Parts: sequence; C-alpha cells; structure tokens
Amino acid sequence: MLQQPSSLSVKADRSVQLGTAQAGARLVSVGERGLVLVSDDNGKTWQQRQTPVSVTLTRVAFVNDQTGWAIGHAGVVLATQDGGNTWVKQLDGQQAAALERDAAQANATANAGDATVQRRLADAQRLVADGADKPLLALHFLDARRGLVVGAFGMGFATADGGQTWQSVMGALGAANGRHLYGIHAQGDNLLLVGEQGLVLQSSNGGNSFSRLPFPGKGSLFGALGNHKGDALLVYGLKGHAYRSTDAGAQWDRIDMPPVSLVAGLRLKDGTMLLADESGQLRRSDDDGLHFVPVPLARTMVLAGLVQARDGALVASGIRGSVRLDLAADAKQNNKKDKP
Repeated sequence: MLQQPSSLSVKADRSVQLGTAQAGARLVSVGERGLVLVSDDNGKTWQQRQTPVSVTLTRVAFVNDQTGWAIGHAGVVLATQDGGNTWVKQLDGQQAAALERDAAQANATANAGDATVQRRLADAQRLVADGADKPLLALHFLDARRGLVVGAFGMGFATADGGQTWQSVMGALGAANGRHLYGIHAQGDNLLLVGEQGLVLQSSNGGNSFSRLPFPGKGSLFGALGNHKGDALLVYGLKGHAYRSTDAGAQWDRIDMPPVSLVAGLRLKDGTMLLADESGQLRRSDDDGLHFVPVPLARTMVLAGLVQARDGALVASGIRGSVRLDLAADAKQNNKKDKP
C-alpha cells in the first residue's frame, strides 16, 4: 500500500471521501485508497489526481493555492506544490516510528534512571516493531514551512522546513498518555488538540510544548472550532457531547445537543457555526455556539468533513464522495414538503 500508487477510476468521484480543503479557488478532497479529487467549479464536478500511495487519506490542508499536505493511514504524509495535481510522500509510519525511537533513545541517554523516559523508549521500540499500521488523523500548518501532524496513540510529528525533514514531538505530547488525537484548532501560535476520553491539550508556543486542560467530559472529542472574534472555543464529539469555553479552556459549559456523535464542524465566512452528526444531520449556530438548531436538508448522508467553497456553497465529504449542499434550496424544498 505504501509503495503502490492510487489507481485511476471512473468512479473516483463517488468514492468515500474523508476531508476537503480550499486551495485558492480550487477544492481538493481526499479519501479511501489514496484517492485525491480536485474541483475547479466549487464542487460541482470532480477530477481524480494520482498519488504515490493507496492507503486511506484522512485529512488535507493548504496554506495557499499551491502548497498543501494530506495525511492518512500507515502514518503517511503527502505534499503538493501545484494545487493538488501531483503529490510526493514526505513521511510514512516506518520513518515516523524510527524518528520517535531515535528521539526517545536520546532522551533516555540524557536522563538515565527516569522511569517516565524509559517507558517512552519502550513504547517507541514497540512502535517500530508494529510497523506502519497507525493512522494520522489531524494536521495544521502555520505557514508553508511550519506544520504539525497528529494521530492514533498520541503520535505527533512536526516540520520547520515544509516537510523536507520531520521531528517527533511525542515527548511534548506526553500528557496525551498514548490517547488518540483527533483534531487541531489553531488561533495564531495557540494550538488546541482534542482526542480520546475527553482529552484537551493546549500549546501557547506553536506546538513546542503542550499542557492538559481540565475538562468535564469523558467521551472522545473529534474536533474544535473558534468563533469569529476568537474569544470562544467549541469542542464536540461522541454521543453529541459539545462544550463551550470563553476563557481559553479554563472552564467549559455543556451545550444541549441530541445524543448522536458529532463528527465534523465548520465556521462559515459569516461566522455561522455548523456541526454535522454521524446520521448526516446538520445543526447551525448564529450566536457563537451557544445554541444550535437543525438545518433542513433535502437529503442526508454519512459525513466526515465540511468546507465552504469560494462561491459560498457548503461542500460535504462523506460516503458518497464530496457533495455540494445548497442549504437555501434544501430549506425551500423541505418547506414545500411541509405544506398540505
């Protein structure tokens, strides 16, 4: 899978897609079997682009219209310099495990006798023995050079040169204690990581170090959003758990939601917040995440990601590919159905 390029398919636009990002006016979507799709008409039509791997890709992000990265299973990091037309592999799980082993070994040599350091080394050695079997699940790039990727079992790797070289940051992520990391929210150099069992980690120095924030929930968190002003945070996840903070995560208030897992979120250009649950239902908030109401849709599908196209349309990634959702048209069609 790591050595086998993705296969070209006439049905690629109907394949499972897990994440979509803006690359200038273009949309780039990633999904199963290493498939990458691009759209130059705001998600109305899609064309496949080949990648050097055939493992599932989970997320994609761009810092401008040309430069972007995709991550996925087997610890894969792919990079593009031409808006998603061509991709190169920068990292995989075998290389990542070796980076963590070397970092843990150096730390153990410098801190002989420290039990915590020795446990990290033992974990790193197991990571190498396991091979490239662990997925990366979230990424964030501060600019074209500085980036962070995280994933299962507390994995984390950073680059300061656009991905030419990578360093393990699993030591800085020690507070994760091996829990899966599912989402990254950035506000300047402040980073918020969310993950398994109510895990919330915060960094105020661009990811050089992380501390665990107190959090009242125990369910896994899949993502985080900030409001337009940057003075409110919203985290969401398992069984409809959603919490809001207005003091940088020191305290959290529970938001009333149905008990259905929230799997994707997006803040629109006008400040509206959207959350999607595993049933395909959308909910929106026009008051910075204090309250959410259902969004009428003509059709639903299992969703994995949301992005807003250049023309303002909402594009959802999911089991049927990446699909435009015309919220205004869907609301009008539902209103017609409700009339006697």
